[in-house]
Amino acid sequence: MVPRVVESDVLAKIPLVKNALMPTLVGLSTGFLAGLVGLGGAELRMPFLLYTISLPLRLMIAVNLIVSLIVSGSSFLARLQSGLLPVGYFIPSLGMIIGSLGGGFLGSIISHKVSTRKLKLFLAMILSVVIVRLFIDIYIELTPTRFFSNTVEFPSAILFGFIIGLIAGVAGVAGGEYHIPGLVLLFGLPLKTAGTISQLVSVPTVLASMVKHNQYNTIGRRSMLVAVTMGAGSVLGVVLSTYALLRVPDSLIRIVFIGILSYSVIRLLRD
Repeated sequence: MVPRVVESDVLAKIPLVKNALMPTLVGLSTGFLAGLVGLGGAELRMPFLLYTISLPLRLMIAVNLIVSLIVSGSSFLARLQSGLLPVGYFIPSLGMIIGSLGGGFLGSIISHKVSTRKLKLFLAMILSVVIVRLFIDIYIELTPTRFFSNTVEFPSAILFGFIIGLIAGVAGVAGGEYHIPGLVLLFGLPLKTAGTISQLVSVPTVLASMVKHNQYNTIGRRSMLVAVTMGAGSVLGVVLSTYALLRVPDSLIRIVFIGILSYSVIRLLRD
């Protein structure tokens, strides 16, 4: 049995500057970089939460989920106001939501049952997948491809949502890095629509994961302070990134992102 992490015992030892000011600055910088690349930034927040703010692994996962909820919810509302409604894609949207709820809940349980060593290996693997995807994005553009027929589209969406939800619950991420390529390459959705559905699915996925994580006493007042301040900084960073989007080369952004994620993988494996 993995011992529970009582967040008050951990965060009470961390100075207020690390509870509030540091998360805001980290959220601003990671949100800015993630916004430039078009990702949610959960993977990018991991090294800062673990090694800058010094959160224990499972507390990091819980905080990252709360920040992901703030970022995904804000992004989805912004897309709705911009008219990016996923009209005509009700079946994959509903199927993914249903699957992700179960996956997120189960993934949260798994993250508290496995050893810290195995959990760090899993996170290193997830970050490695994101690194590979960033390399692919530099050279290959996603082209919508419909892989499933109408008869199997709904159960396929449920299964796909469950798998991504499972990853989200274990790793503390929203899952957009995996939703979007799958929706484009498997369900034939346009890229912008896939992004909107990804944010829509991420909200209930993260909520389901948070509910279960909360039962392990990993979410409390101080962790909420860290999460909310980081979330606010992340949203501001995403907004600011829209102004720099046309001025910074995509390849340079991805290289910086890959460098930070590679550092995370090395640290996690070394730990």
